[in-house]
Amino acid sequence: MVSAAKKKRHEIHGSQIRSLHGHSLGIEHNSPPEIPLANLFHATALKYWDRIKQEGLNKMGRNYVHLSTQKQFALDVAEKKYKSIVLLQVDAVKASAEGVLFYSNDKASIWLCKHVPPQYISEIIE
Repeated sequence: MVSAAKKKRHEIHGSQIRSLHGHSLGIEHNSPPEIPLANLFHATALKYWDRIKQEGLNKMGRNYVHLSTQKQFALDVAEKKYKSIVLLQVDAVKASAEGVLFYSNDKASIWLCKHVPPQYISEIIE
């Protein structure tokens, strides 16, 4: 299952399979921080946008903020949970250069971060 999966969400750790993205279990990322090479995306409920503009993206009940390399993937995730959504773009290159740490086990799809400050976030209007 782990080796055949398109999305690298799990790893074999000893004799067990564990999550790489640390949703709600106390799993810390075991790879060093990486530097994203492009903007990343996050979609969420529109009702949270005013707070995000003030506080940035917080991990909330998870261990990390989940960011996508693809706009559509971010939208697909949010559309499963919310009726009115906002698509956000994260200037991950600048954020990383200014000290925000990003992690990824699958650089082509998902990136993780503890917090994205508001100055690196903009709304995408399409």
